[in-house]
Amino acid sequence: MNKKFYFVLSVRSPYPIEEELLSAVNSGKPMGVWEVDPFTLNAYFPEMNGPFERKLAKRFPGIVLEWRKEESRDWVKEYEESLNPIKVGKRFLITPFSDIDKVRDVKAGGRTAIKLVPGEAFGTGEHYTTSSSIAMMERIGKFPSSVIDVGTGTGVLAIAAKHLGARKVFACDIDPVACRVAAETIAMNRMRIPIFASGPEAVRGKFGLVIANILAQTLIELSQELTRLNKRAGHLILSGISVNMGLKIKEIYTSLGYRLLEASSDGEWWTMLFARVSKGK
Repeated sequence: MNKKFYFVLSVRSPYPIEEELLSAVNSGKPMGVWEVDPFTLNAYFPEMNGPFERKLAKRFPGIVLEWRKEESRDWVKEYEESLNPIKVGKRFLITPFSDIDKVRDVKAGGRTAIKLVPGEAFGTGEHYTTSSSIAMMERIGKFPSSVIDVGTGTGVLAIAAKHLGARKVFACDIDPVACRVAAETIAMNRMRIPIFASGPEAVRGKFGLVIANILAQTLIELSQELTRLNKRAGHLILSGISVNMGLKIKEIYTSLGYRLLEASSDGEWWTMLFARVSKGK
């Protein structure tokens, strides 16, 4: 019997891999992408793609790219076996499923289950930035009645906010694929949360809690917009901040009238909880 093969493009970065590099790898339309560790991705292709490799190397100087040929395996079976429930914070259990048709109710052991089908959008609960954002949400004393999740990804943070007691929850993302995934995730969790396929500049209103789990540079670019959306005496949770950008983010948001209440890190990423202390508008 003839063996089937596929080609693996190993992507090694000198810095923790951020969403920009992950999106660029996905733009090459691999059969799948696997995060080996915080600095390494494996992308799987039916054949070698030299032009895509050169394009990636030019866009991200410093990364190391290497192809290898491997015998095909039953990836669907291996993927399904790897999907285990993830305890997040004190209250939640993220329960991933390989396909939307396989979603079912699960025993959460006293926790609140959030169901999702990971794959096309960021925010599975397994990544530190997502889990720590939920943990920060739990530590806000009186939970805000209104929340917006900017760069919602899978919609997990918006769903958690609803479970924590927010009456009005909105979500937005500039990626239409993420909006579709978030809409599916929200529906499978039997919730209604409006989603805007846009950045925060298109959203009107004020929110007691603004959450943004996105890249640090984007947090800097959107600092005025995120502040505009925040109520007086509101809270702000920022994540997706690489360790070398933590001080810069703190300085910028402090200058906008925020006080840092708490910051947590796994050594690669920061998640920060701020309180708005200026009167604002």
